[in-house]
Amino acid sequence: ARYEVTNGLGVFFDIEMPKSISEYGANPNAGLYYRITPNIQAHILYSKYIGKDRYFGTFNSEYVRGGFTWLLGNK
Repeated sequence: ARYEVTNGLGVFFDIEMPKSISEYGANPNAGLYYRITPNIQAHILYSKYIGKDRYFGTFNSEYVRGGFTWLLGNK
């Protein structure tokens, strides 16, 4: 889900589900984005994995990351 607060600046939220049967948990992400042009945006994201892994037991990890997206061929 995303919501554009002002022209080009917005917030987003999503949940990544487990990638295999050996994982039990979810990975919610939330962040801010800024559209520099219609084809380029920069973002910063906070994520926290909460769950259980069959091999490693219960664990929590969290991180902050940033990046940019460049959309090719947007007409």
